[in-house]
Amino acid sequence: MPWSDPRYSMLATFTVADKWFCHKGAFPAWHMNKSHWLGIKLESDIPDRLIGALVMESYNLIVAKLSKKIKEEMGLLKTQHQKAQIDD
Repeated sequence: MPWSDPRYSMLATFTVADKWFCHKGAFPAWHMNKSHWLGIKLESDIPDRLIGALVMESYNLIVAKLSKKIKEEMGLLKTQHQKAQIDD
């Protein structure tokens, strides 16, 4: 197996990805759009707090692109029924 350490791909804004390449554990994501996806090795020089921030940013960027219907199905949007319950 060529990679024994865990590697993950994260969606990142272009300006954020540029800042990450100063770390040895960051690289253009393999088989992904290199201007939007960043690869990281968990066991590297990247501090855990930065990996956590990247995970949150990646999640928020992906969720923002989902349709309203999918967001509702996943419980990421409040339905009209939920909004009515809050107002009561």
